[in-house]
Amino acid sequence: MTLNSLLSAWLLQEESPQISMSSLLQKAGLIYDYLGEKSWVKTYMTVKPMQVLVEKHIAGLGFKIEKAKKDLIIKLDHKEQDWRCKLILAYYSGSLIPAFLLEGCLSTLIKSAMSRKSYELGESVAVALLFKIVRFYADLFQNESLTNYQSDPDVIMQRMAYFDEKGLVKLSADQKSVCLSDRENSIVMLNFFSQLIIPLIDTYLIVLTTLEQLCGKNLVIKKSMLAKELHLGIKYLYSKGCLPALHSCLKETIITAITRFS
Repeated sequence: MTLNSLLSAWLLQEESPQISMSSLLQKAGLIYDYLGEKSWVKTYMTVKPMQVLVEKHIAGLGFKIEKAKKDLIIKLDHKEQDWRCKLILAYYSGSLIPAFLLEGCLSTLIKSAMSRKSYELGESVAVALLFKIVRFYADLFQNESLTNYQSDPDVIMQRMAYFDEKGLVKLSADQKSVCLSDRENSIVMLNFFSQLIIPLIDTYLIVLTTLEQLCGKNLVIKKSMLAKELHLGIKYLYSKGCLPALHSCLKETIITAITRFS
């Protein structure tokens, strides 16, 4: 994992046409601090993201930086004008997915529940339920990483203790329930993990739906041909605004999903 991958992930997720340097440094620092909890993750970063290094990486990615009073503004117009730019950012940020796969799945689940009004900030959730969900996702996405995920309760509780210490969640005294705090950084982390994983989840859902429609029919389709058609279909769905991320169409992910479900 590199600084380039971390910055690419934040730039790819940014919806506005620009982002301030101070905001980018603050957000990147949050993820860098959390990486310290994952000893199995190989990273070439030895210090928190610094402005001098970040400026070089931003320029290398092809974005313009302008001065604005006491801050710098990174222009992101190029990202919306060229699909290749999005795919480049997705390529670099892809190395973060295995590291934050389970966090992303849980964040997506929470955001989905919030959108349906079935969960609100500050509402407690049983830790035992989270254990069950984590085990399910670890099994579903086991082919997305060379590392075998440890979904045992001790590891999960260590993660919760970290977020509790940072004030991002509130863990009960008996450690049987946890709730998401209403602090700004909690929402920032929730959105980051969720948006990082959503393209992967979309790919798996589309592949699963496709295989469901093919089951029971007297059809023989080569895996490579099916992956190619799904790749084109997902690109079309993105162009029509049906999917939030272009890199849901990656053939490698499609083939991995087909293999996992078959």
